[in-house]
Amino acid sequence: MEGYNLKSILNNICEGLIPILDDCEAFIAGGAIRALFANEKIKDIDIFFHSEAKCKEARSKILTELNGNLICETQNATTFDFDREFHDEESIDIQLIKNIYGIPISVLKQFDFTVTQAAYDCRKQIFMFVNSDRFFKHLSQRKLSLGENIPKPLVTLCHRLRKYISYGYKINEVELMKLCLHVVGSFQSHVGVNEDLIDEMTGIDSDLFEEFIQAISGNTDLFDAKKMISAMDRFLYCKASDKSFSFEPNDMTGQPVRKD
Repeated sequence: MEGYNLKSILNNICEGLIPILDDCEAFIAGGAIRALFANEKIKDIDIFFHSEAKCKEARSKILTELNGNLICETQNATTFDFDREFHDEESIDIQLIKNIYGIPISVLKQFDFTVTQAAYDCRKQIFMFVNSDRFFKHLSQRKLSLGENIPKPLVTLCHRLRKYISYGYKINEVELMKLCLHVVGSFQSHVGVNEDLIDEMTGIDSDLFEEFIQAISGNTDLFDAKKMISAMDRFLYCKASDKSFSFEPNDMTGQPVRKD
């Protein structure tokens, strides 16, 4: 992956930025990595940190040592513009992310789509992935596949879904069902979940739902959205022929049907 040199990109944006990011143990993640491997224009670079202290340190050093132009400050990110020409004479904003901290893999697992679950460690100069096979496969297919977590509020995901569709990415019926299950999971902690709600949100009838849950856990008493979504991935994408029960969408309706 030597051709994908993010350090050169950072150096083109602003000389002196790399040592600061190295000292603060920063890593780049999300859309910039996706755009890099997809050979698309990078619009901005999101910088993540292991801790809030490291993020504050980087912010201070960029302001004092680089005289960075702070163009926006919110509770989620601090955005700098270094007014450098890059990618068709468009400047690339640098965003210090403030609403999520941790080691790269734990941060990536909180991203919504598999095509964004990639990071670059500035100090170690290595790329990291939650699942490299899925990342590159879905990127080449321009497919949107949901991870285990989605951002809140849910309207944020709807906005990002529309944005990626405008980039030429596609989402299939199975992934839309997983999205509905995420919504059901959100209801669970507030108002509870019943079979009618699951039926209305996903098209899964109550009998099929019970059998599916029993097939993966042997327990129909507790709804677990993440466990069900993970099981759907195994049943639908791995084509587990050794299971006596499988779960596939109808080609015409997109609704699940029993496969004996």
